[in-house]
Amino acid sequence: MRHILIEGGQKLNGRVNVSGSKNSATKVLIACVLTEGVCILENVPQIADVHSTLDILEHLGANVKRLPNNKTIINASNLNKNFIPTELAKLNRTSFMFIGALLNRFSQVLVPLPGGCSIGKRSIDYHLAFLQSLGAEIEQSNAYFLVKSEKLKGNKIKLPYPSTTTTEHILISSVLAKGITIIKNAAKTPETLELVEVLHKMGADIESNNDEFTIRGVNELRGFQHKIMPDRNEAVTLVTASLVCGGNVTIENFPLQNHMNSLFVLLDQIGAKYKLENSSIYLSNDINQYKMVSIESGPFPDFETDWIPLGLILLNNCIGKGFLHEIVFEDRLRFVHQLIKMGANINLSKKCLANSNCSFGDEYAHTAEVLGPSYLTGGNLTVEELRGGAALVIAALSANGETQIKNSDILDRGYENLFHKFKMLGADIHTKHGA
Repeated sequence: MRHILIEGGQKLNGRVNVSGSKNSATKVLIACVLTEGVCILENVPQIADVHSTLDILEHLGANVKRLPNNKTIINASNLNKNFIPTELAKLNRTSFMFIGALLNRFSQVLVPLPGGCSIGKRSIDYHLAFLQSLGAEIEQSNAYFLVKSEKLKGNKIKLPYPSTTTTEHILISSVLAKGITIIKNAAKTPETLELVEVLHKMGADIESNNDEFTIRGVNELRGFQHKIMPDRNEAVTLVTASLVCGGNVTIENFPLQNHMNSLFVLLDQIGAKYKLENSSIYLSNDINQYKMVSIESGPFPDFETDWIPLGLILLNNCIGKGFLHEIVFEDRLRFVHQLIKMGANINLSKKCLANSNCSFGDEYAHTAEVLGPSYLTGGNLTVEELRGGAALVIAALSANGETQIKNSDILDRGYENLFHKFKMLGADIHTKHGA
């Protein structure tokens, strides 16, 4: 187990590069199961979730070449297994999305419950429901699902919520299904649209219109070559750290501007100083000079749930009183008690913001009242999940004194060399291993 020691209070200065997208790479890798052709991926992030996805592909019988310079080649022409063992499935959330891809290669698939971060219920009901609507038969025994289908058949599917993983799973499942599949209330995140772009390269027939996808099943798909987009969550993490710590930072390989509009709206509202140039963003800021605002999560293009912990760290450095409201995952704010121990003036509440489209009601503490700026003091922190853990790291970077962060290995699931990048910007970070 790896622990991180951070001596806070250092301004960040220099240049850093955003790695490839975790949420895009893992889904594109799963799509490789749909073809017997060779698939070549570039800008693949070297992170734990990608490694575990590649391990699943190798277990299934795919030939996987992990090459230098973040390049990966997949040949899934000789798959010989139709099940995923628990020890691999528990490592990431997207393991469950292999079902639809494998049903296009085998008549039945055996998969366990998926792993992933503990930020709420994260029900698989949407996935089971759409698989059944496409004609699959599902049997559950303990923590395993046996899913059977001689041939998936298209259908009309209206999602109760524009879930990204469910939308992407339907896309992967239906491109080789018989007939037409229509997804209503579909997610249209940049990562979802990149998956559609890859499926188009493979020969899929997918039409996008407003909140719908129309998929006409084809008989076969071919291999492809594709460069994975920059990771938007890492980009927001680096921007937040720069704003909270102060200094002059240039972030290169930054995502496209129209992929980040809700972030730029927030930066403009608080009065942050930044400049966009080509594929880079330059930030030059003095800490604790920001105007307080309120933030509410929502599906893209709104401020996204993965950014909520980072938004809270930013509000902690703004002047005045503001609110942060999470409407997607009921336990997204589970890390907040650790910020309060560091000195943050945050009160959690079960109340919703006015005029909010929130389904939690007064059942969960999903709203944070923030009075800032608060000056944090280092201490002992524990990473419990990916995005809250990144927020704690930024809090430690900005705090007075030393902070020890336990379970920092969890951050390797979604960030490529995050601590090395912070050290490149001047952060005082040391690593130690042990219990």
